[in-house]
Amino acid sequence: MTEENNKKSSKGRMILLGLVALLAGGAGYLSYTNIDKSGQIEKLNETVKDKEEEITEQVDQIKALQTDLDDIRKVRDSLNLDNSELSAKIESLDKLLAQAKSSGNATAAQKEALSKQLAAIKGERDRLLAEILGLRAKNDTLASANSSLEATKKAIADSLSELKTKEVDYKQQIEIASVLKAEGFKIEALDSKGKVREGEEFKSKRIDQLKVTFKLADNKVAKKNTKKIYFRLIEPSGTAVFDMATGGGTVEAEGKTISYTAKKEVEFDNSKQTVSFVYKKPSPYMEGQHKIEIYADGHAIGESSFLVK
Repeated sequence: MTEENNKKSSKGRMILLGLVALLAGGAGYLSYTNIDKSGQIEKLNETVKDKEEEITEQVDQIKALQTDLDDIRKVRDSLNLDNSELSAKIESLDKLLAQAKSSGNATAAQKEALSKQLAAIKGERDRLLAEILGLRAKNDTLASANSSLEATKKAIADSLSELKTKEVDYKQQIEIASVLKAEGFKIEALDSKGKVREGEEFKSKRIDQLKVTFKLADNKVAKKNTKKIYFRLIEPSGTAVFDMATGGGTVEAEGKTISYTAKKEVEFDNSKQTVSFVYKKPSPYMEGQHKIEIYADGHAIGESSFLVK
């Protein structure tokens, strides 16, 4: 009985050990299978991550291109350049952006086509940037040349202004230098019998006519032409003797209108020529200091005086 029980117990243990071995083998297989699947999932995750990074990179590139091309369009607008083709390229980037976002399921050929399109647009961007840089360089050159021309123009304008100022000054100097000068005055009194008395003092009753003689000084600047010489006799009261009946009148001189006693025309030849006025006063000379003034070309050119007792 005991031997039979031992045989049954031994057989049971062998079955139990076989089940344990079978379970251990199944567990090992399952463990191996799980490890293999875990590796496959990890690889799949890495592949998905790579694709996502690739898509993100392409999307970022397209957005950067859009920004660059939009900036280029603004610059070209400021330069009044045609942007119709550029605007079309910018719009085409929207389509490429959509393609890039869905490129996870794209074929290799489609991806390659997308990359070529992006490369072509990048090349166009670089060409346009180079063109703008060239235009800016030309613009800077032109601006520099324009600045130089403006400086030259200003220098010329300043020189012309200076020349005009000098010309005005020169003309004024010429005008001043050309003013005649009366010098060497000689005053004579002629009585009714024609007797001549010379000097600076005369008796009123001895003056029937007054003769004033002077010379026109040397003047190489004054024009040699007909000069109108004006004789002005001023009485002690300060009143100029003026009578149109005896040749008197008015003339503009020294910036004002003055009355003159007599005038005559002289052909000026710069020979220190002598000029004489003989004047017969309609009324007696009053006692006191009389003054004689000579004018020509609107200027006072000399004066003298005499005393009447």
